[in-house]
Amino acid sequence: MESKAESKFCEENEVKFEASESKSNKSIITAIPTFTLHTIDISPETGAITDGIELEMEFSLSCPVSDAFWEIKYVVDSMSRRQIIILGETDKTNYPQGESSMLFSVQQIDVSNVKQGTLANAGLLSATLIMASTQTEVITINAVVQVTEEEGEFNRVIYNPLE
Repeated sequence: MESKAESKFCEENEVKFEASESKSNKSIITAIPTFTLHTIDISPETGAITDGIELEMEFSLSCPVSDAFWEIKYVVDSMSRRQIIILGETDKTNYPQGESSMLFSVQQIDVSNVKQGTLANAGLLSATLIMASTQTEVITINAVVQVTEEEGEFNRVIYNPLE
């Protein structure tokens, strides 16, 4: 059953969030659409760290989300800093209430600016649904990426977050 705030969001604001001002003058989101991830397919799951990927997701939204796109990143953490490699983004689209899907692919992942010692750490493949008009993040889906080094070669295993 949807809440009154969610219902009001759906009826009045296909692409806008209801927000109120806090004491620090930052907007506080009071209602967002419900997101349900049904399937996620990341291929290939294993391979060289630089191999390209294809990411496909099927999901549902409780309300339409217009003028939105997915930003895909590879995130590597170390003790001293976080490195974010933007892999790309999907075209802007209007997602209806109910079931939708997205597809993203990149031919190669450029990790040339990441130190080898950092590259061997676990990372995240991150997909964030963003409303273009407000740059508001609706949801982020993360998949853990385990990286191993064998004889100077870095290989990855991407773990499906639904498994």
